[in-house]
Amino acid sequence: MKRILFVFVFAASLCGQESEFTPYFSWTGEAWSIADGGHETGGRSLGLAIVGFDWTPELLAGGTIHVEAQNMHGQDPSGYAGDANALSNIAFDEGTRLFQAWYGRETSWGELKAGILALDDDFMGSDYSSLFINSAFGPMPMESFNVGAPIWPIGGLGLWTALDLSETSGFQLGVYDGNAGDFDSNDDGLNNGLNSEDGAMIIAEYAKDTETFGGKTTWKLGGFHNTGKEFEDFDTGAMESGLSAIYVVVDHAFSEQLGVWTRLGTSLDEGISTVTTNLEGGLVGQSPLHHRPEDVWGIGYFWTEFGDAYLRGTPGVSDAESALEITYHAPINENFYLQPDVQWIFDAHNSNEDAFVVGLRVGLEF
Repeated sequence: MKRILFVFVFAASLCGQESEFTPYFSWTGEAWSIADGGHETGGRSLGLAIVGFDWTPELLAGGTIHVEAQNMHGQDPSGYAGDANALSNIAFDEGTRLFQAWYGRETSWGELKAGILALDDDFMGSDYSSLFINSAFGPMPMESFNVGAPIWPIGGLGLWTALDLSETSGFQLGVYDGNAGDFDSNDDGLNNGLNSEDGAMIIAEYAKDTETFGGKTTWKLGGFHNTGKEFEDFDTGAMESGLSAIYVVVDHAFSEQLGVWTRLGTSLDEGISTVTTNLEGGLVGQSPLHHRPEDVWGIGYFWTEFGDAYLRGTPGVSDAESALEITYHAPINENFYLQPDVQWIFDAHNSNEDAFVVGLRVGLEF
């Protein structure tokens, strides 16, 4: 914790009159009730505090330094529900850690970043799925379950670049530490390094905007290869090198008031993959209440399929997990919002039971 605070004090001490220094803070709190099914019924609460800054000093000639630390507190409601895809995307081990610290800049041909990064900030994303709270709508399960590359809430060393190919298309490429660790090995976010066993996470994505079906469609095609030497063959127990996957993301805006999305990802190495396929989709729309034009509602569904080889060695779990989520994001003012949320989890992987979950998210942003 002291080392994390030092980063902020040091940066603030370097800020001069010619620098642009933008600090930010947010807190997200949640209360959940596992109303039926799962391991057991009951309530749990949790929270996430984020503090960070973007700093563009004159001496960097337009470059930006970004630093962010986070504190997680409370209890994960998935401990009651028994789902593998955490029903809350802010659930993790309690503690304070540095999440990201990178240097980035825009160029005539695109953008670049280098430092401690999280690849899900840039890859696999949908403008619509980010509304939802279940973590399956964040980083794709065929990535988050299978490799240890840096995603929220543990960043890792990496280099990212984006190329502007035309006004309607772009390409991005990232190279990251193949294994950023977990809470036990990297609890403060400062234990970052590279070694041959972890290998590298190489990921690329092409995006294209088109006018289709009376609206705008964004198409994304991507894939990754992790060169690490730490993937277990679930049938033989032997350790293997390399795991690859491909994915597709489609966002379609019918209008400013209604959009639809779908994402599909699949592993190319089933024998060493916990998750082989994930599919999701849904609708996001503007509130029908005329006096609340900033409110947004969403209905999303996901399906996660676990690998046959993994399942043969893991008795008592479901072979696929899916969920339907209905959510409503309601800003109260520019700094405060409420988001009631309902999830029906089908065949929760660890409890092998359906679960009905009701929650409320509260957010403060400055």
